[in-house]
Amino acid sequence: MKPIITLFAFAFCIAASCNSGQQAKEDSAAKAAKEQMMTAEGYQAATVVVQAESSGCPVVLKLENEYVDPIDLKDEFKTDQLEVWVKFSRLRRMNRCDMAGPVSITEIQKKAE
Repeated sequence: MKPIITLFAFAFCIAASCNSGQQAKEDSAAKAAKEQMMTAEGYQAATVVVQAESSGCPVVLKLENEYVDPIDLKDEFKTDQLEVWVKFSRLRRMNRCDMAGPVSITEIQKKAE
């Protein structure tokens, strides 16, 4: 009796793991499609980085290859390590800190999880 129960438990585990792999592939494909769509619409992927007030830039956005200083970022987006999609315009004004140039946010939204 015990070998039969063990066999059924083993078979159940294999069946469950096969299904989870398929779900992971579908999730990955959906994420890639979303990224392609947002990029095509002009958004850039960014991560919010909250810093000390003494740095000059209390919050910066980390893009793929650079940091930018959003001068008009709403409080709801000022969460450290928050991943967002953002459109912005560069500003011709003096930098508040050495690491990032000032930008004005045109559109921003949180990345869906």
